[in-house]
Amino acid sequence: MDDEPTTLAFSDYLELEKTSSVRHDYIAGQLFEIETLSPQHDRLAINIGSELYDQLRDTPCQVFTAEMKLWIPSKEVAYYPDVMVVCDPEDRNPNYKTQPRLIVEVLSSNTVATDRQEKFFAYQTLPSFQEYVLVPQDQTGIERYRKTAAGDWEKTLLNPKEDLHLQSLGLTLSLSEIYEDSLME
Repeated sequence: MDDEPTTLAFSDYLELEKTSSVRHDYIAGQLFEIETLSPQHDRLAINIGSELYDQLRDTPCQVFTAEMKLWIPSKEVAYYPDVMVVCDPEDRNPNYKTQPRLIVEVLSSNTVATDRQEKFFAYQTLPSFQEYVLVPQDQTGIERYRKTAAGDWEKTLLNPKEDLHLQSLGLTLSLSEIYEDSLME
């Protein structure tokens, strides 16, 4: 009996995802089911995506939410970021994107380690990637990572009274807009 896991080509993964009732991350030919989002997670991602969309409306940048895959060929991984912004007009594949400028992940207890480590390290290999924002569901406050001119990543913890300035896009989101109508008690 062969204990080797079956690997799937990326093109086969794309075809499978078109008809699958659940979404999967793709890591080196292996599929990993993505957990169902909580209402709080969904609300935060919608708020962020909507605010970004409103502010980027007449620009070449496009906002994508958790239904668009991000393909990182050098790492052989595809993830579904909660929110990403792509400003490269050449990044036109309808099934996935490869040139995000900004990625936002809404943290949950099951994904926090993956979002902070595995995904962030993979995202950093993309030349277009400039800012990473982590938004906790259970408290008001945000972590922002920004790529410096030297290529290092600078971490900033925002307190609940600060606005989120996104240098990569030249815009600002208020935390009150991000957490508007959130389900926090």
